Amino acid sequence: MARPFGINVIGYVSSNVSLGITARQFIRLFLLKGIPVAVYDIDYHRSENGQDFEFQSSVVPTGAELPYSINLLFLAVGQLPRFLLNPPPGIFEPTRLNAGLMWYEVTSIPDHQAEALGMLDVLVCGSSFVRQIFDTNVPSTLTLGCKHPVYLPPEVIPNRELFGLPLDRVLFMSSFDPHSDPARKNPFAAIDAFLSAFPQGDEGAHLVVKLNNAEVKTKSCDPQVLVQQLRERCGNDQRIHMLPQSLPYHEVVSLYASCDVFVSLHRSEGLGLGPLECMLLGKPVVATAWSGNMSYMKHSNSCLVGYDLVPYSGMGADGPFKWRKKAKWAEPRIDEAADWMRLLAGDADLRKTIGAKAATDAAAYHAEAESAAFLAELESIQREKELLPSRATDKEMQVARLLKAQRRIDFAGWHGLRRRIQNELDRRLLWRFRTSGVPKPS
Repeated sequence: MARPFGINVIGYVSSNVSLGITARQFIRLFLLKGIPVAVYDIDYHRSENGQDFEFQSSVVPTGAELPYSINLLFLAVGQLPRFLLNPPPGIFEPTRLNAGLMWYEVTSIPDHQAEALGMLDVLVCGSSFVRQIFDTNVPSTLTLGCKHPVYLPPEVIPNRELFGLPLDRVLFMSSFDPHSDPARKNPFAAIDAFLSAFPQGDEGAHLVVKLNNAEVKTKSCDPQVLVQQLRERCGNDQRIHMLPQSLPYHEVVSLYASCDVFVSLHRSEGLGLGPLECMLLGKPVVATAWSGNMSYMKHSNSCLVGYDLVPYSGMGADGPFKWRKKAKWAEPRIDEAADWMRLLAGDADLRKTIGAKAATDAAAYHAEAESAAFLAELESIQREKELLPSRATDKEMQVARLLKAQRRIDFAGWHGLRRRIQNELDRRLLWRFRTSGVPKPS
């Protein structure tokens, strides 16, 4: 039976992570456009302090109660294989279109993640950078481009006193989540650039380093170790303020509004939501001129920093995913960033001029995002799925080939269980691709 058009949002909707913010921003967009939404909320097990239950009234308790024709997954790509292997009952049905709006920042994708992405019908890409990665590494799955809406909270109020920050200094701001590959976010570069721009004794500028979910320790990340390393890099410089605490979204944006300049010397970004939010607030942004942030940044609205492409050295580069060594990312030029920071600190008019252009262009970007042209594309692809049985057949045959391939499949990090995983994939996944007359894979 055909289901009504609407979006089943599946992901970390209430969680204090960037994908949670993204999911909530898109839900708001869908509702403003009159698109019905149901939510299957997945706890990402991060700080409770930043949780947001704004869309709790749309949450359904089970996958079977999702009523609409399109599933849109907001999941970390690293979590996708396990989710597809053991999906909540009722989420995947043959009549639904299964799409994912996910970020990726490395130019190569490991086989087990690429195969999981290949199980989806559509990948909705929030930047041209991400779309190029998916087109290159997951060619069997359709991709659509979209822009990320940014609805700033109405209760945003600049308040330096609230955050214990000096009232009479130029404040530079850098923010990241230590669970999201610190080498990629590169907070040490912001510290190095600040110390280079403003030697000891220069009290005119200060730097704020905000860490999200620093209270949460996992098997793969102890944020307090990173906090200590950052403090050591600062050399006990009293001009550098470390804020290792999770905050509700409106307070995070209020912190951004309290500062003068945002700094993102990242090595790679799928989009870069923090810089985009700050541009919308009218703040100049000093940022690496590479990857997803270039979807909305240009030399006329940002303080772009040159870079050198270097071999990838982030999470997993020296571990089992040695394939990543063929990938590259950007190494920002610290001396250029320091030049920008000195210029901005000493010239309030320059900050105002660049900030005004940033706000204008970010507002235009948001207006284009609100058109949500990809929704019409999703609806058309859903109709095509019904009209073109060969597409469903091709997808099933693709999955069958994956299961027959004589290569290591490590969906859940288990070793030596290839046959069990294949059987589970056949039982749990392939049924939703089956059409009459197409044999099961042997």
